[in-house]
Amino acid sequence: MGLRENDNAHYANADYWYRQAAEQGNAQAQFDLGFDYAVGRGVVQNSVKANLWYRKAADQGYVSAEVNLGTAYYLGRGVDKSYGQAATWYGKAAARGNPQAETAIGYAYFVGQGVKRNDGDGVHWWRLAAQQGNSQAEYDLGYAYAVGRGVAQNSTTANRWYQKAAAQGYIKAQNAVAADYQYGRGVPQSFATANFWYRKAAKRGLAAAQYALGYNIGLGFGATQSYANANHWFHKAAVQGFPAAELALGIDYTLGRGCTANPKTADVWLRKAAVQGVPPAQYILGFNYDSGHGVTRNTTSAHHWFRRAAMSGWGPAEAALGIDYTVGRGTQKNYHKAYVWLRRAAAQNVILAEYYLGAAYYQGHGVARNVAQANRWWKEARARGHGYLSNVARSCRRRERAGYFTRRHKQAVQSASTGRPLGTSPPEFKRDFPLTCGFYPEISQVLGEQGTAIVHICIGKDGQLLHKPTIARSSGIHRLDAAALRYASATSGRWKPARRKGRPISFCAKLPVRFSISKPGEIAGWPRASSLPQGNSPRR
Repeated sequence: MGLRENDNAHYANADYWYRQAAEQGNAQAQFDLGFDYAVGRGVVQNSVKANLWYRKAADQGYVSAEVNLGTAYYLGRGVDKSYGQAATWYGKAAARGNPQAETAIGYAYFVGQGVKRNDGDGVHWWRLAAQQGNSQAEYDLGYAYAVGRGVAQNSTTANRWYQKAAAQGYIKAQNAVAADYQYGRGVPQSFATANFWYRKAAKRGLAAAQYALGYNIGLGFGATQSYANANHWFHKAAVQGFPAAELALGIDYTLGRGCTANPKTADVWLRKAAVQGVPPAQYILGFNYDSGHGVTRNTTSAHHWFRRAAMSGWGPAEAALGIDYTVGRGTQKNYHKAYVWLRRAAAQNVILAEYYLGAAYYQGHGVARNVAQANRWWKEARARGHGYLSNVARSCRRRERAGYFTRRHKQAVQSASTGRPLGTSPPEFKRDFPLTCGFYPEISQVLGEQGTAIVHICIGKDGQLLHKPTIARSSGIHRLDAAALRYASATSGRWKPARRKGRPISFCAKLPVRFSISKPGEIAGWPRASSLPQGNSPRR
């Protein structure tokens, strides 16, 4: 960042004459000699000597030297870094109408660097520079109008200044114009126009624009929908360390969306985003460790990432952390901590947290037992129709329609009837045979309890049970054993009796009653990628 007012092709020769004139007090020669030391033209690069000659010229009021000396102090280049000294020299040059200095001192006032923060003064200097066509100032002034600092908030005026800067090729302004069209801020919403500006900035390497363009293409907003093209832009942004793009790539490689599914590659990108503090990436990484997806299963590591995401207020991670403390997954059981995290997640309407919170109240874990409160939380979660139990119920109905239970019970009864006399056919169930889904204890579903109990039953000639069922082999969980007995009792009268030589007979068998969650993915859904970055900040 420097100004050059005498561009001579013969730098080494020119420096001799610059030095002669500079030592005689010529301000322009002092500036030119300082510039050559700054960039190493004709002399060995030396920032300290550059600043010495800049200072001599600046003390004579040479504007370009004042600007470059301000920049040296701002960056700490050849001098000790000092925002105060930078503001002093920028202020001197700005007072002489230099647009670069006006932009810089405006920023100093807007953020309070080296001077007392004053939004109005910041906008004043930006306006002066913008009126001279400085693209950085036009962009910064647009930002001030966008957020309503130093001026009344006005999205239309903000967009007008962004457009001026974008027309000059100012890359961050191009991204800001795109974002305005994306969200309809100050202009009619148009995804196609947004993509036009995103593409301009993306081709010039702006990571935020590359991610935004990929996002729109992936969803078909203002462009032909294509996961492959979206993945292409996400990758460009991700290799620059843009966290939202790293998360998007991690999800794409997990799902095989626009690329070949690759859990290990997904883990690499998710980890990059997680290390940068992206809560959804931290949550997904925790979920992968918990399930062993793409990594060696490690509940301790899962708990670590859930905690990091939860500390940022990410609702699904708060729920996962609460469940960890409830069941002792990756950490020691702590019902009080479980209650605290579940309560936080439930406040964000995380349905799984509401169910577990209901379980906490039902069992008196971490809070005084209160069945009414338990029912209240369970009812709230079920009312939205997308909860964990609703998933289990829907899965049960899908499997019922597919004939899953028909095949399973027939196989189970036939297996339990081995060794029967020749000519004997086992009992069969009638069309209205009950399903285990309806007997799966709600509290067991919430707590993730699964298992199979073997129940001994005897079926009479009329299809009724001859006596109360008994447990032949326990599932290991009292609630599931009790539910299995209730289920077996409900089958009374729903059987077609066993037959021998065509005649109905009484028959005893061992009936497996299994309670299970259809698939682990129903417990924790994948979060969406983070929303588009708006990218309109005045920071350098």
